[in-house]
Amino acid sequence: MRSQSSPEVYDVFFEESSYMSNCTSLGFATRIFGGWELTGLSLPFNENRYVRARGRVYGGYYNGSNYDIESGRLYYNFPTYNLSVTKSGTGSGTVLSSPAGINCGTTCSADFPTSTLVTLTAIEDSNSYFAGFTGDCNSQGEVLVNGNKNCVAIFNLKSPSEVGGSSNPITISKGSRTSVVINYTPANCTTDHSVYWG
Repeated sequence: MRSQSSPEVYDVFFEESSYMSNCTSLGFATRIFGGWELTGLSLPFNENRYVRARGRVYGGYYNGSNYDIESGRLYYNFPTYNLSVTKSGTGSGTVLSSPAGINCGTTCSADFPTSTLVTLTAIEDSNSYFAGFTGDCNSQGEVLVNGNKNCVAIFNLKSPSEVGGSSNPITISKGSRTSVVINYTPANCTTDHSVYWG
């Protein structure tokens, strides 16, 4: 219900029902550009319902006349479910969602309408690599939100050579008393690594 030219509509309020009869009042609306709105409602899910807007129009000589008008619509309120992202592993990175809502980073959960297909994209930090998705999403980061879901994004640290560290061998003279500390996290490592001294 909106007014683009005279006469203006005043005192707009909304009602809700299942059959456009025995309506329950939802409250008075707030005037916004091009219409009226009512926020903060908790409406039934998964069923056909009706909403009706009613208001009063003033007109005539010195606005001496007034009459009521109304407009009704059928609606179906789809439920929403929560999708959350958990990050694991030794590394770090960010996970984004399409449709937008998750930027993890900082925002690691969002609500989506039921049956929304959400695609997650992992962006690893410069010292890390992305090792895959687990949880409720598939290996491509896709998840159908038909209930509350959780996806896990795994980031691991790269090896020193992959992040710009030295890959040159260390030479130690025979008989010298030298201590060497090795901190090494291999990327995509599936077997043990050994260091030999001779």
